[in-house]
Amino acid sequence: PVDNSERPDNKFVGNDPQIKKLMRILPQIARNAAPVLIQGESGTGKEVFAHEIHANSHRNNGPYIKINCANLPSELVESTLFGHLEGSFTGATSDREGAFDAAKGGTL
Repeated sequence: PVDNSERPDNKFVGNDPQIKKLMRILPQIARNAAPVLIQGESGTGKEVFAHEIHANSHRNNGPYIKINCANLPSELVESTLFGHLEGSFTGATSDREGAFDAAKGGTL
């Protein structure tokens, strides 16, 4: 049986000690303004954990912008994160806001 009683709103399911530890420290992480990089194998709940950090942070009224860095081609990193102006490179047919600006007041 799965013990999910510590937090009834818990979106994680399991008895793994690492999951239990993450759920214990999630409120501390969410209150902290320091950047957090979430890494892990596919299907381990990284996106759910990131959303939980956002939902429990003081930035929860701001936007939640998610980027899968593993699927981001190296030639698009700068444009994706910082944006670009129309005509700044081949294929830039319009201005594009970067993720940092889009997430202002929220979570990237």
